[in-house]
Order: sequence, then structure tokens, then C-alpha cells
Amino acid sequence: MSDSTSKVRVPRKQVRQKKSLIETYVTPKFKKDLKFGAVAFVLMCIGIFHYAYIMRQLVLDPYMEKKRLIPLVIVFLVNVIFLGYLLLWKAYPIVYAEEIAQEKAETEQLRQAEQEQRLKKKE
Repeated sequence: MSDSTSKVRVPRKQVRQKKSLIETYVTPKFKKDLKFGAVAFVLMCIGIFHYAYIMRQLVLDPYMEKKRLIPLVIVFLVNVIFLGYLLLWKAYPIVYAEEIAQEKAETEQLRQAEQEQRLKKKE
């Protein structure tokens, strides 16, 4: 056999493994957003059903006395405020704990850099 007729292996290009659609689009951030969205959905449903209960009471008794209506509305408003508190001050820090910690660390680094620059300017 001559050199011109022998089979020479040509190295193939390395084939990158394609990520599946799930791996491409379902990122850790997306998972956190879904968790927060699910919690927000549940809390909003609670508020909506409470509102629907008040409207049901009004439909059943359109001439309801204010003595009965005012406590229902006050309890509803307290409920909405409490659910907002749960969502913003309890659920958000739990779901996004890593991002909050990273943001605090970056803020602290910037604060330290600013203090160092101020000290250098004073000298």
C-alpha cells in the first residue's frame, strides 16, 4: 500500500453536548421565581376568597347593617396587610436568601472601598 491510498483518520470536531430545553430554560433563578410566584398565588387566592365571602354576604343580604359590614371590611383589610407582610417580609427573604446575602456582601465591599478612598484623600 502506498501512502496516498492508506486511510488516515481525520480527527473529528469535538461535538458539544446539546443541553435539553429544560436545562436551558429552567435556571436556578427561574426556580426561585416560580417558588415565589406559587407563594404569592396562594396568598392572593386567600385574599380573593375572603373578598368573595364578603361579597356573598352582601348578595345574600343587600340591606346588611353597617354594624355587620364594617367588621367584615376591617378584618379583610387586616387580612390583606398580614398577607402582604407574609409575602414581602417572610417569603421573599426565604426564597431569595442567596441573592440578598450576595447583595449585602457587594454593598459592604463598596462601602469599604469608599471609606478607603476617603482616607486616602484626607492624607
